[in-house]
Amino acid sequence: LASTGYGAKAGLNMLQPYTAPTPPPPGAFRITFGRAAVHTQGHTVNNPLLLEQMPENTAWIHTERARAAGLVPGDRVRVLDATGVSMGEVGLKITDLIHPEALFVVHGFGHKLPCESRAFHKGVSDSICLRGGLAMEDEAGGGLSLQEHFVTLEKV
Repeated sequence: LASTGYGAKAGLNMLQPYTAPTPPPPGAFRITFGRAAVHTQGHTVNNPLLLEQMPENTAWIHTERARAAGLVPGDRVRVLDATGVSMGEVGLKITDLIHPEALFVVHGFGHKLPCESRAFHKGVSDSICLRGGLAMEDEAGGGLSLQEHFVTLEKV
């Protein structure tokens, strides 16, 4: 498949050889994000009924990483992108159900749009840390997924 079709005619290898992901720098996490059944993308976080059900996202951190950082349930953290810019402040979910290198947040929070008065500055914006992400487009498939972006935490 990789040697036939449009990709081959364009000189693009459709199935790139595997390369291991870059490990996070010491003390950093690989930011990963996902969805929740309550909200649709970032479009519903200002809806009063849905915001009542989930008023902000939380940062999921592995139990051992939380312990090493001196973080306990009930703590709040500021999530900083690779340049040290704050992506927002949230509570923690400490769990063994996440990879120790990862930090997970639900997408769609942390808006800085004044028109979203209910959700204004609530939670962490995962998109802030994706600076330069549009330049990481996969030429063969056109996708922007599976990017490598790292964040650090600061106890509030």
